Amino acid sequence: MKISIATILISTLAFNMTLHSAHASEMTSSELDSASTTNNVKRIPWLKPSLPVDTVIRPLPSSQPAIVKKTPAEIEAAAFNRAFDQLKAARYKESISLFQRFINAYPESEKVVDSHYWIGEACYLAKDYAGALEKFSHIIIYYADHEFATQATLKAGYTYYKMQNWPKALTFLQRVASNHPNTSYANRAKSQLKRMKREKQI
Repeated sequence: MKISIATILISTLAFNMTLHSAHASEMTSSELDSASTTNNVKRIPWLKPSLPVDTVIRPLPSSQPAIVKKTPAEIEAAAFNRAFDQLKAARYKESISLFQRFINAYPESEKVVDSHYWIGEACYLAKDYAGALEKFSHIIIYYADHEFATQATLKAGYTYYKMQNWPKALTFLQRVASNHPNTSYANRAKSQLKRMKREKQI
């Protein structure tokens, strides 16, 4: 019995197709997807698989500025400046409150005497002469060697003048003129004394 070459080729092709069909039926869905992707890449070589989302989208850096903490010295200076700013703005009640709060918060600060003095000035400008005199006298008594002591003595003389206590005003103004000659404080004291003489108060 003779078998032609054509018959052998047909039989071989049919057998291969049967094997391929059986293999395809045994593949899992993931394997089929993988094979499909591989075939697509082979057919379209310039088509590249997409990158995972987490490798493309990254969170933007925070736009909030970093918080810089102030040093204790900076916090203290800021508290004093707030009180002084209120004084310059003629908000005397607020200024007095802030300066007093500063004294209570920083009793060892080198700005404590300054705070007492500026409370006195705020009281004077607000026409609270008793309150002003209390602060100026506090500096004269407890901080006699401080640079503000002379200025407080001069302003005490001015305050007694406003209160029309001529003898006291004379005492404090003469003290400044005598103890601090050739200074701006002495010149201001002498000018006030001349005014009192013109007004016949002394």
